[in-house]
Amino acid sequence: MSELITWEWKFFAIAVMWGMILSIAYDALRIFRRVIIHRKVALLAAEDILFWMICGFAMFHVIFMVNDGIIRSFALVAFGIGSAMYQYTVSYYIVKYLSKMLIFLKRMSIKIAARIVINPLKILCKSFTIRLNKYKLQKKEKRRVKKAGNQSDEKIRDKEEQRIKNKKTKAL
Repeated sequence: MSELITWEWKFFAIAVMWGMILSIAYDALRIFRRVIIHRKVALLAAEDILFWMICGFAMFHVIFMVNDGIIRSFALVAFGIGSAMYQYTVSYYIVKYLSKMLIFLKRMSIKIAARIVINPLKILCKSFTIRLNKYKLQKKEKRRVKKAGNQSDEKIRDKEEQRIKNKKTKAL
């Protein structure tokens, strides 16, 4: 085989490999979109535009470095073949299982972070609530004693007995 044909086969193989690499990059974008859900279409469009600009630059760079910038139709076909080979063989499994694994890790990290941050806050809020309730009860008791302090001792005892009877009747 002549040197020119060998060189073109190498160029073809390089283009096939880069087609696979670009498909792997697109799968990374697909996995990212599954893990971090995008609600706005504009964000998806911006990601796609950025991705295809990077792909175009990468394809041009490969063609420029290997073939001095001469765009050959078989090179574009090779990019497509490499991409198709990857997409129809392992792409589905990689996207499916890596997405599931990353979503699981994301959920677990959120749960762990919640335990580390939120549980101490819950304990702190409970202790604050208990202290606040004790303070309110003490204040209420002081007001009751102050109000009763103006009356005679007999009246205080009568009111206490009446209050206790009311509590018992309400409990029944």
